[in-house]
Amino acid sequence: MFSWAAVNLSPPGVRKDRHWLDLGVELDWAGERLQERIYEIDGANGTAEQ
Repeated sequence: MFSWAAVNLSPPGVRKDRHWLDLGVELDWAGERLQERIYEIDGANGTAEQ
């Protein structure tokens, strides 16, 4: 499963992109992890709301 998440797309210069390659995983597991990962990369600056 290849996942790509980007946060803070609107303001110039603060966009963050991350990619993951998870081998041998189920689609349900990957979907759950993707949501967690989006909050994880956005949460570094305290702007994420769950």
